Amino acid sequence: MNWTMLGAVGEIAGAVIVAVSLIYLGRQIHLSNRMAQAEAYRTFAEKNADLSLTCAANPVFRSGWLKVTNAGALYGDLEPEENLAVTLMYDAALQMYQQGVREVELGILPRAARDELSCAVYDLPYFKSLWPIMRGMYSGAFEDFIEARYAGAEKEVAKGT
Repeated sequence: MNWTMLGAVGEIAGAVIVAVSLIYLGRQIHLSNRMAQAEAYRTFAEKNADLSLTCAANPVFRSGWLKVTNAGALYGDLEPEENLAVTLMYDAALQMYQQGVREVELGILPRAARDELSCAVYDLPYFKSLWPIMRGMYSGAFEDFIEARYAGAEKEVAKGT
């Protein structure tokens, strides 16, 4: 065996080692991305659970929420403290939702997550009457998303429904 052959064997061995290293790094990056997605989902689940527990522990919120869900109350139909408690819940939920939609758009979460993050509380008459008041508090893209997704909350209120 001469030096030329040894050099060729060394280059082949080096190429194999580089290929194995690239495959390993690719798998590690894939696993890291999956872990980041799982953490993003976990974060939303924890924040949602925290919000639910906080609201459930607040008697003023519970009183207002019963009127919103059972009697179809609109914004302004509740006592001032109830309006504030329910409105703050919606704001907290919308901020979480906006972050989730942003993470979907950035590719951090899969597109299916956007549907999983949606919630029936945005279909309630209270939200539709509250939305015109809250509408300037979020990004324009998110506001357009909410209006498209929940059948134009502002338009329904304008019609008197």
